[in-house]
Amino acid sequence: RAAAARAAGEAVSKAVSSNRLLRCAKCEIAVHQRCYGVGPLREQDAIWLCDRCRASRSRVKPVSCALCPRRGGAFKATSDHKWVHVACALWIPGAEILDFAKMSPIDLGRVPKSRFHHRCYLCNQRQGACLDCSEECDKTFHVLCGALSGGYMGA
Repeated sequence: RAAAARAAGEAVSKAVSSNRLLRCAKCEIAVHQRCYGVGPLREQDAIWLCDRCRASRSRVKPVSCALCPRRGGAFKATSDHKWVHVACALWIPGAEILDFAKMSPIDLGRVPKSRFHHRCYLCNQRQGACLDCSEECDKTFHVLCGALSGGYMGA
């Protein structure tokens, strides 16, 4: 039993160490390595840049997510040269991550256009795509507005 517990502990430790929390050296956004699609890092990779900072040659200009009005956060490129939050891409029906190992690019071509016509009941903005609250509720909201409000979001 002790050997099995030790082996299980080592497996968990290895999984955790391969999913480190990384901080961008430029914008300081913190992401989990695997959640953001970062492959194995070498010792010499001490300075890590997120995709948005790597794509910007000079100062990083604030961008909005193509799926919500929020600025800042963990952005990934879309197939049509926009930026989206990883969380928004994972939750909005029709958004398709084309390479899960890299978590990009993200194709928004199958997101129903009707999702872009709703007003978020939390931020009161129409910019971006909204989720429906539930079958019993007619409210709609942006992914990050819902998550940051503390609301329950179940799949």
